[in-house]
Amino acid sequence: KACKHAFKTHVGETRCVASTVNGGGKSHHILRMVGEAQRRGESVLYQRVPLREWSSPTTTVELLTAAKARTQTDVITDTSVAFHMDIGHIIPASANTMLFELLLVGLLRDPASCRMYHRQARDSFHLEIPNSPGNKTAKALRFCSLLPTTVLSVDADSLDLETPIFRDAPLCSEVALVEYTEMKFVCRWLKAVKKG
Repeated sequence: KACKHAFKTHVGETRCVASTVNGGGKSHHILRMVGEAQRRGESVLYQRVPLREWSSPTTTVELLTAAKARTQTDVITDTSVAFHMDIGHIIPASANTMLFELLLVGLLRDPASCRMYHRQARDSFHLEIPNSPGNKTAKALRFCSLLPTTVLSVDADSLDLETPIFRDAPLCSEVALVEYTEMKFVCRWLKAVKKG
């Protein structure tokens, strides 16, 4: 209840995306959400930030600051950033503390340099939870159990015939949803093989 209140009143949208299998479409799902928002005309930009075994408050503050600078949203005040936190299979011991400070407190501090990253309420954070044997990484990310989570499954109903692509490489902040011609080709080929 307290987390839900914080996200609604002063921190901003925060959610986890998990799946039942590796390659279950977590990145695709996050990119699609941003692409749909941009298609509706919302002023939102995408930025991917990795969280790996080498991550620390120092590197995470640097990566977030650089990602924010690439979008120049301080200049354009009505633009928000959708941060895709791409979490690796191996996480540092400080991962829960860093995520708690960044996502719930709204301020991540680098103790070495005293640099800080202040989360803006208009920005959203989408955490990609990796699949690992026995779901060890998801269990180690105890803080994420407090967050709303979407669990994706791979089946015929979840097949998406649009695919997200970046319109502004190398910035990779604008997402377009285009026809997934490769997927359609594979589906037709499999149908043909099945029919002999």
